[in-house]
Amino acid sequence: MPESNFSKTLLQSYVITNCKRRLFLELGRSKPKLWFDPERNVPSEPPERLIFQREFLVKSGKNFEKKVYSYLRNFKNIKYKKDKDGNISNSILTKDLLLQCYDFLKKNLNETYSLLEFEYSIPKSFFYELFAPKHGFNSIPVDYSDLRPDILIIGNYINKYLDEVIEINSDGKFHKLDQSDLNNRIGISIFDIKFVQYDHVSKKHFLEIYYYLRTLALKVKELKIDDKFYIRANLSGIFPNIEDEDLDKIRSIEDLFERSFLNIVKWREAERIYTEVMGTVKDLWKDAPCAIEKIDLNIHQGCGYCQYIEDCKTTLGMKEGINPKEWSSRLLPFTSQSIAQQLIEEYDCTTIGDVLNKIDEIEVGSIPKPLYSELPTLKMKAEALANNRTVFPIEGRTQSFAIPRYSPIALNFDVEYDRNQDKIFAIGIFLKIFIHSKLNYHAIFDNWWRVWKIALEKKLTPEEICDELNQYLVREIPLEIVERFLKNLNVLKTIQIQLRGEKSTEGTIIRYNFARVNKTVNNDDEAKLIVNAMHRFKYILEICNILEDYIVTDDSYGRYFGPDTSIFYWSRNQLDHFQDMMERHLNYILSKNSAREAYQAILMYFTPSESEVSHPYQHKKLFDVQAFVDSFIGFP
Repeated sequence: MPESNFSKTLLQSYVITNCKRRLFLELGRSKPKLWFDPERNVPSEPPERLIFQREFLVKSGKNFEKKVYSYLRNFKNIKYKKDKDGNISNSILTKDLLLQCYDFLKKNLNETYSLLEFEYSIPKSFFYELFAPKHGFNSIPVDYSDLRPDILIIGNYINKYLDEVIEINSDGKFHKLDQSDLNNRIGISIFDIKFVQYDHVSKKHFLEIYYYLRTLALKVKELKIDDKFYIRANLSGIFPNIEDEDLDKIRSIEDLFERSFLNIVKWREAERIYTEVMGTVKDLWKDAPCAIEKIDLNIHQGCGYCQYIEDCKTTLGMKEGINPKEWSSRLLPFTSQSIAQQLIEEYDCTTIGDVLNKIDEIEVGSIPKPLYSELPTLKMKAEALANNRTVFPIEGRTQSFAIPRYSPIALNFDVEYDRNQDKIFAIGIFLKIFIHSKLNYHAIFDNWWRVWKIALEKKLTPEEICDELNQYLVREIPLEIVERFLKNLNVLKTIQIQLRGEKSTEGTIIRYNFARVNKTVNNDDEAKLIVNAMHRFKYILEICNILEDYIVTDDSYGRYFGPDTSIFYWSRNQLDHFQDMMERHLNYILSKNSAREAYQAILMYFTPSESEVSHPYQHKKLFDVQAFVDSFIGFP
């Protein structure tokens, strides 16, 4: 039997990539003569990182699936088949079996019947509707396989969890069932087990469930039992990854619903996604056979994981031995496709060379366009590709708003996220404080840390430290602030104080490093990791705030001047992952007093206040380094 090239995975990949070229290449893979004109060889070797990731995901998914089945198989009224190793294997969903379920459930209205790993064939009418006959060709232009949802829950008893019951018909239309229908017909819900967190169930999962619903509705009609069964659209979805302690709470099918373990897909949203994807498939079939290059492609960050990347590079002019100036302008790094399209359509900049030669001629009009603000950067990017070297802006003539020019107090943090496990597995923090000798308050800074280094070595009392500090400070520091600063230094322990002249004459430098890597991916360890990191952030930010308040000079107008704290991270994803991790473990954080205080102390730096207005200093504190690099430097 030919390898299937039309599958739920194919449809999901289009939802993720939004790349028509990839979808077209996959659709035509098994029968290229029907799709490609001219027919040609298409490189399709999966990148090594994709193979590794796929193997890991499959293994993790299978392990979680087995774990779930080990609980479900103990329920009553559940049917499955075991293989020689005792694992659940696939069975065939037959008309006779469904009729047996129907007879049983009509006699036992307060029961459900569950089927695990039951497989059904997709009626050919589904594909004839999708791929209209043309050019005298009446066969199906793709190879496909049977479908096998993980869990089918049959019965009307679970309708008690719904306000209304919505059926999906064989033609894809929906309607609300009245009581007479519910008295005569039995509902079928579909659930698939996924190694994904509840909150990360997304469009691709919606599409998968809808694909099952649509095809099973057709199958029920083909078997001529649609007068006995209906496919329940608004009570189907995903069984997401949950912890062992939650799995232990499952004793019956009802527990799945009552404990809200299942993620029920929004059927209207699922229909919209499905209709859009299938509409694209129909359009591609309508255009076929045609040149592969005619189908538009979408260049995005995930292209490095695509098995067709080499073919796309070739069609964009990125061939071995070809001058980069002849490459398509769509290959400009960190440039949106809309900007690239504007360059091509409005300014005839189809290649990298065109961008280099013509970009200075583009006049900035009175009506703003997104392109205008990117003109200097686009030239640098094109020059970097053309000359295969990094290009920086001219020193002294350019300034970025993305990051500050100088950062006396620089706090860098890094969050490493495993999207397969949906867990943070490592956090790093690096603090560096340095005041240049040209700044008026550098002497106060040097004296401040000289006092503190002696105080830590000699274990001076807070009162003694306070007296020493106030000999050098313009703004007098109270004892309670000294006590807090001392406490933070003692807690952090490993702050390095290098005074002017000790190892270098350039000035006093303060450094602090913190890094933690989780050995496991369970929730408890991640919770401990976030609490540990939050405490570090709290102590560091308190130190930085105190330095901002007291390492200052003043002028004749009573204004104070001192260092600013800058917090740097790489890409918005870093903040998002950090915030997501805090939200995941919010109950754990709030249950511990010290963790709750740390959470409240750093929250204003990462999230808006109750008034929906961001922290007043946030725009000066947090800086996205990737945004700076993307907009300020040209990379080959």
